Amino acid sequence: MNIQAIEKVKMFLIQALFVLFPLFFLPITQDAFGLNKFALTVFFIILLVGALLIKFVIQRKLTISHTLLDTSVLLLLVSTILTTIITTPNKVGAINVLPFGPVAVLVLVLIYLFVKNNKPNFMALAIGAGIISFLSLIFLTNPFATYTLPPVFTFLKSPTFTPIGSSLDLMLYVSFFAIVGIFEIFKKKGRNVVLLGIGAICLIAIVINGFYTVKNHLITLPPVDTSWLSAVETLKKPETAVFGAGIDNFSSQFTKAKTETYNTSTYWNVNFATSRSAILHIWTEMGLVGFAIILFIFTQTGLTLKKLIKNKDEYASVLTASGIYLVLVLLLFPPTLPVLFLSVVYLGIISSRVESKAWVVDLAHNLPLYLTILFLAAITIPSVSYGFVRNYLGEYYFKKSLDALPKGVIDPIYRPQQQAILLNPSIEKYHTTFAQVNLLIANSIALQRKDNLSQQDRQNITQTIQIAIQEAKAAVALNPQKSANWENLALIYRNLVNVAQDADSWAISSYERAILADPVNPQLRLALGGVYYSLQQFPNAANMFSQALTLKSDWANARYNLAWAFYQNKEYEKAIVIMQDIFRSLDKNSADYQKATADFAMFKDTLKKATEKVQVPVSPDEKEASSESKLNLPTKPEAVVSPKIELPVEASPEAAVE
Repeated sequence: MNIQAIEKVKMFLIQALFVLFPLFFLPITQDAFGLNKFALTVFFIILLVGALLIKFVIQRKLTISHTLLDTSVLLLLVSTILTTIITTPNKVGAINVLPFGPVAVLVLVLIYLFVKNNKPNFMALAIGAGIISFLSLIFLTNPFATYTLPPVFTFLKSPTFTPIGSSLDLMLYVSFFAIVGIFEIFKKKGRNVVLLGIGAICLIAIVINGFYTVKNHLITLPPVDTSWLSAVETLKKPETAVFGAGIDNFSSQFTKAKTETYNTSTYWNVNFATSRSAILHIWTEMGLVGFAIILFIFTQTGLTLKKLIKNKDEYASVLTASGIYLVLVLLLFPPTLPVLFLSVVYLGIISSRVESKAWVVDLAHNLPLYLTILFLAAITIPSVSYGFVRNYLGEYYFKKSLDALPKGVIDPIYRPQQQAILLNPSIEKYHTTFAQVNLLIANSIALQRKDNLSQQDRQNITQTIQIAIQEAKAAVALNPQKSANWENLALIYRNLVNVAQDADSWAISSYERAILADPVNPQLRLALGGVYYSLQQFPNAANMFSQALTLKSDWANARYNLAWAFYQNKEYEKAIVIMQDIFRSLDKNSADYQKATADFAMFKDTLKKATEKVQVPVSPDEKEASSESKLNLPTKPEAVVSPKIELPVEASPEAAVE
């Protein structure tokens, strides 16, 4: 194979990636879009690196061209690696995280370098954008609405389906090419009809999809103020100020930065995993170092565009306009793989249009260095590929397990999750889900054999309980800063209150740790109050319900639980006052309103009898809440084992997890 043929192969691979990237997805992983687009990109990068190595073997030369823009992009990779090593809690799990894990950033840097050195044009990118725009218009008509599709293809019935991912991803991606099409209109000569047509299709897709998305409220974005506070939160410690909170650790900063006003918003019960702004996200996870590097990239991009304008480059205007657009997108919207992919391709394109000095290093007479480079390549490429394949297979088995959940058969759920954990033991969601599955098995055995529990049944329950606790604690050990991991552990303990000794105190301890990590979350206090309520520690329960109500004063269910805690503690007057306030937040025609009315009448009747010194029931029979009810009291788990199973001290939340 001659050098010219290798160059043609490289150009073909780059153009093929440009076309396929927005279109490629596979419904075999939980993240059908981002992960599979990244897998496609990794596949093409491996082929491109392979072609480059073949060229290196033939020529025995290294050609190195370097600009300050190259330096700024490479520094982002260095920053990601340093953050992962220094401040990231779950270091191994963060390696393959999208979109800012070290492997992801490495792949994006390689895309930039290949685009810069091979000088492709916009056309292949635009073709891919035009196709997804056209497909989005077709799916808005819901063409498969009347067809019976296999479960794996039911997503095709969604009018908002798009191969690129979400409606927001679609609009942000194709808007870039709408700008390119608009600039083609104003060209005095040499207009590209294809780009004009693609720009028109993209513009139509943006308008129609945007109208549909806004009308149906399909996009929920993280709040700007809390995103800003999350970034500022990192400044409180020198280590996080410099290197950030760590890769894939934005959610822990978000829970720390939330204020009580957050609970007045419509998304009060959501903890976002990304910032509202990609730039703020980088600052939060990579600190001031990452933020400074982003500013450096922007500065060098501006200087590169200035050179293009000075050199009267024919694409200088459209590249400047599209560059400003990308900066605004990164500033105003959360980070997504499609936008980051488009951004690094854009950087590669503008860098390729500016002349840079190249150094040619001839290794024909330096055999040790030549062999060293080949040796490093022979180790690095297979290692990275092997790690990514393991990560991908873990996601495949995890999705396989989730697909089996509705069938209710344990084995197809259990074994794939085991396999996912074996392949990648550093993924927190694998451990939390596997913990819940083991809890389900333990409760199922306890419920089925509750009247005739054999010694073997007790052993099986003990074993599954220990696995459930071990897996929940494993997630906590991977990242103890995440409130969700502590909440999951607390939920496991809470469901074992009637089965295992000390589960109640362990649940309380875990909820307290969750609250420390997410101090203004009213749901955690309601849940902890529910544990106290089920233990008949009504003063403690009332205290927690009251704190939940302080954090979210319009939460009817917290008020309802507080009223009942007072009632159960024989503080009837307080119960009546609290219950009376509930009606203002309930629809008069709702089942909840009728339920509160009945309880309010019972409270007043009980107070009257208590005043007359008549015996009153403290714990009357509770009516079963309807599925639509928002007013619910804490309930104990159905599974009961007597005598309770005694677990080793290692099962406690305070014990270390290996």
